[in-house]
Amino acid sequence: MELRLTILIKMTAPDRVSHLRALVSETLSKCSDDEREWCDDQCLNRWLTGIHDMDKCATSLNAALLWRNQYKPHKIPDEEMAPLNKVGKIYVLPNVVDRQGHHVVIIRLCLDSASDGPIEKCIGQYRKNKAVDKVGLIVDLHGVCIGNLDRQLVMDVLKTMQANYVEQLAYSYMVNAPFVFNTFFKIFNVFIDDATKARISVSGTEYKKMLLLKVEESNIPKEYSGTLDYTFDSDKYHEYIKSL
Repeated sequence: MELRLTILIKMTAPDRVSHLRALVSETLSKCSDDEREWCDDQCLNRWLTGIHDMDKCATSLNAALLWRNQYKPHKIPDEEMAPLNKVGKIYVLPNVVDRQGHHVVIIRLCLDSASDGPIEKCIGQYRKNKAVDKVGLIVDLHGVCIGNLDRQLVMDVLKTMQANYVEQLAYSYMVNAPFVFNTFFKIFNVFIDDATKARISVSGTEYKKMLLLKVEESNIPKEYSGTLDYTFDSDKYHEYIKSL
């Protein structure tokens, strides 16, 4: 065991990538060409950066490959996205990136929608554009109370990101958080890993300075104290997503 650990520690970055690829080769052999294309060196490096233990890294990546093979988030028909896109409960800010070039996703928890569907659909939708590497989340908790808090949606977003998109959550800013949310946050906090936890910040209404750390004021919608003149429009958003 000690010799094996020494060998792994002495591995160069390319060696570690090759070793990880070997550990997931059996799963890859059962997957489609899409999954094999997705599992490139950049993907393997993300997993190795996010999960340092090689065995745990391989276990996580194997699970993610099986998840992708089942849900095929990159092949979601546009019509399946209609319920999610209709009211703008979850959407990628069109033509906007943060200071690091990451796409920004807005999640408005208080909005109602006929059918949210699996969160995989929303995350997979922006991932259709393979150039997207990391994403930042702005989770709007305005109007949320214990009775209408979409707890499952919050859990699904964070669990999906940490399990299937390792090192792709740049940050998650939860804004307009009511006092009661702190209790819920303490409960679901135990279900997320330390790396994801470190990227989550919760704020009440004084959140502008927090957002400006990551996003230019000109790329923050006016409703979130920025200067971007953007109002969600389902038809225009649908066309934007189709263009990705």
